[in-house]
Amino acid sequence: MDLDPTRLRMLLELQQRGTVTRVAEVMAYSHSTVSQQLKTLERDTGFRLLERAGRNVRLTPQGQVLADYAARILALSDEAESAMASSTSVVSGTLRAAGFQTVLATIVPDALDLLRERHPDFRVELTQHDVEEASKGLASRRYDLIVGEDYPGIPQIPTEGFHVEPLWDEAMFLLRPLRGRYAELPRGIDALREAPLALDPEANVMGRWGRDLCRNAGFEPVVRYVTPDPLLQIHLVRSGHAMALSPELIAGDEPEGVDVVELGDSSRRTLWTAVRTGAETHPAILAFREALAEQRPSER
Repeated sequence: MDLDPTRLRMLLELQQRGTVTRVAEVMAYSHSTVSQQLKTLERDTGFRLLERAGRNVRLTPQGQVLADYAARILALSDEAESAMASSTSVVSGTLRAAGFQTVLATIVPDALDLLRERHPDFRVELTQHDVEEASKGLASRRYDLIVGEDYPGIPQIPTEGFHVEPLWDEAMFLLRPLRGRYAELPRGIDALREAPLALDPEANVMGRWGRDLCRNAGFEPVVRYVTPDPLLQIHLVRSGHAMALSPELIAGDEPEGVDVVELGDSSRRTLWTAVRTGAETHPAILAFREALAEQRPSER
């Protein structure tokens, strides 16, 4: 039985994403190409792998079995690649990574500088994604490594099929204006009972955590400005229009014109990296993880 890796990945993507259209988008193929390749996989295996489900398709029991094995087969491929790469002392090639905005805008550029000095033949390609989308891309082999974040009460760390390595924990802060009527409010989370908030969308983990933080304190926040851009959030605070919540990577530099108030040990986030199980010993993975870990705020 001939099991082509690309076709196996398509089947695995279909298991995870649910439609051929989404598989085609993720893998940058046409809808018809994906459909044809999955039909070829059916011929290669001698089993019907897909069945109609309304206007879409779904995996048959045999398709589910093969998709589960596809994840293991592709993981073994990662392990073999890691073993071969480890047999040489040179770190080279391209690593595809995905992460969220504050990490890509702060620690990653300095990590890339280190890698350029240490491994001139090694290149990193970066894509900005939230943790959920990045995790799907890692599982489907679109990315080799992702950087994620966890907040109290909202775990995001992927588990099955992934090797996760924490980077560090960091404090969270309330950003207050230094002028205007909101500057007179208390220096703590209770200030958000009266002041509007600039915050990430609720679909983002940071946005969910910020809203939950206020709700657990007994009030519903007035989120007047919804944006995932930390620089815009800081500008709205500096100009006296709102308050904001910010991690140490951003607030630790004490932005000019903003009062920075630490929220305490119960309000911390964890940064981590994840790779597919079997790839954690690959020299490129080890090199990138090491460069990221060296960007810990206390060590910069």
